[in-house]
Amino acid sequence: MKVTETDLVYIDYTGKVKESGEIFDTTDAETAKEADIFRPEEAHEPTLVAIGKSWVVEGLEEALVGRNPKEKFKVEVPPSKGFGERDPRKIELYTRRKLLQADIKEDLQPGSIVSVSGLPAVVRTAGGGRALLDFNPPLAGKTLIYDVDVRQICKTKKQKIEALVKRRFKTLAERKGFYKLRKKGKEILIDLDEDERLTQNVQLIKRGIANDIFEFVPTISTVAFEEIFTRPEEEEAAEAVAEDAASKEEAAESVEEKE
Repeated sequence: MKVTETDLVYIDYTGKVKESGEIFDTTDAETAKEADIFRPEEAHEPTLVAIGKSWVVEGLEEALVGRNPKEKFKVEVPPSKGFGERDPRKIELYTRRKLLQADIKEDLQPGSIVSVSGLPAVVRTAGGGRALLDFNPPLAGKTLIYDVDVRQICKTKKQKIEALVKRRFKTLAERKGFYKLRKKGKEILIDLDEDERLTQNVQLIKRGIANDIFEFVPTISTVAFEEIFTRPEEEEAAEAVAEDAASKEEAAESVEEKE
């Protein structure tokens, strides 16, 4: 079983700049801490990649096709298939007046990042009330090296649904039995408990989940969400039932795969 051009794949990776060896991104928490790029608000864990959907840079995506589960490899990505070449037209000199118009009032230091009309820019030089701002992506023009570990290829309907939901709503996907398949697998019903339905931007999250399922699980024609309210003393029993249902579904999925 190899990665194809339409697969959903979980990978671990560490990305470095070839010229300097600087680590700019990684899914490993300890590596992130050592490189001083650890972000507590983000989960450092295997990341989901949809081949052909530009969820990662083109060079890394292309290198995944044809790989096997558990395979480890290294790939070199040129700027043209990474974050692009540097564009001199995206480096602009901002006068004091222009900086104030952009609501930039603090003293600027080379290397710092500012936001101009929602666009990030790196300060290249600053002094005398003026600053040279670089709107190129920080990794533009860089050759990148990725160390990659293919963790899982999502082939079954169950694997795809859980991966897609986790991408947008991690806590929901971690709850056993959070969905049911009905109408011979053509409809999916996703349960939301009281806390989940109060999640910020939950309507946008639900729409995103539905769109992802329609795209990557074509046999499903309907995605429905149901709000669940459970009496506290019945929660434990409900969880046991959900776990049992999930186990049966997993067994059925396994039989389907073997067939």
